[in-house]
Amino acid sequence: MKRFICGSPEYEVYMQEHAHARGEKDFLQSIAGTGMVAVDVGGHFGLAACVISRAVGRTGRLFCFEPVAEYRQALEDNVTANGLTNVEVVPAAVGKEAGTTHLCLDGGGTSIVPNRQRDRVPAKLVCLDEFFQQRRLGRLDLLNMDCEGSELLVLEGAQALLSRNHAKVFVEIHHGFLKALGHSVHDIVGLLEGLAYKVSTVSLSDLSLGDNWNQCEYLYARQ
Repeated sequence: MKRFICGSPEYEVYMQEHAHARGEKDFLQSIAGTGMVAVDVGGHFGLAACVISRAVGRTGRLFCFEPVAEYRQALEDNVTANGLTNVEVVPAAVGKEAGTTHLCLDGGGTSIVPNRQRDRVPAKLVCLDEFFQQRRLGRLDLLNMDCEGSELLVLEGAQALLSRNHAKVFVEIHHGFLKALGHSVHDIVGLLEGLAYKVSTVSLSDLSLGDNWNQCEYLYARQ
């Protein structure tokens, strides 16, 4: 859904017909709260960003990272169309270290996993620890991630933030992309548990929590 207005008839029909998007919306609404400072990694067209922005309210802030110009333009248009004033769209990908990278366009999404059959686009790369330090931001309350293989790298670049904050972490897991980079869901769980987080899998069908690591689509971590 490239262009949308939250709560419109078209939006509601889309959510009814797309259980995946509806489950994400419902779970994010259950963990986001007024006044939170939040990060959305992999903003795409802004479906998750709009849910988070509305949940954290005018006293909250959302930093939404989207490196691909086409998606970022749609994201910015949706932020404006929905009257969201607490969102800053950041034109960058997120990883372990600051620098540059190349992303492969993958059927409406992007990944750092190399693929010779996909278009490659250059992107600025930031790490969250440095980003928050440079902006003099003292708090992180919610980290939402849909970054198609970069999950572990994003978390490795946010360890200082996560260790000094009691942030909630919601991660979409892409097992195939992780494997292509030599990573696994167990690496992600191990990193988070090493930072004193309790980690669970999430079933979007009923928002229940569990520990089915090898089959999971989402992780939720909290202290």
